[in-house]
Amino acid sequence: MESQKEMCARLLASFKADANIKAADLKKFRVSESKLYARGPIYVFVYKDKRYYVVDDYSLADNPKWVKDILLENNHLLEGGLVENPIPQADGAKYAAGLEGVEYYLWEESL
Repeated sequence: MESQKEMCARLLASFKADANIKAADLKKFRVSESKLYARGPIYVFVYKDKRYYVVDDYSLADNPKWVKDILLENNHLLEGGLVENPIPQADGAKYAAGLEGVEYYLWEESL
């Protein structure tokens, strides 16, 4: 699980949420699995005053509605929104961010 936390910390930093984020800074870390669309892992954690959800990009086509549908499956009271990637993507994607050959989405929710 520590490597998953490290990946999420690096992804959070790539979205410019903060600098020098460490895996130990992520609290209430858990992993669940989507039953919709991508059927991949969903990483959920708290960093500072926000809850974050990380979803694997497989088959989501940069579509915020599909990402939200996956997250609503895990939290029917979901609030917040999808974070735009601050680094322009060659394929025109607004939300997906690559890390080690995998594309991810980041959802942010205030606590």
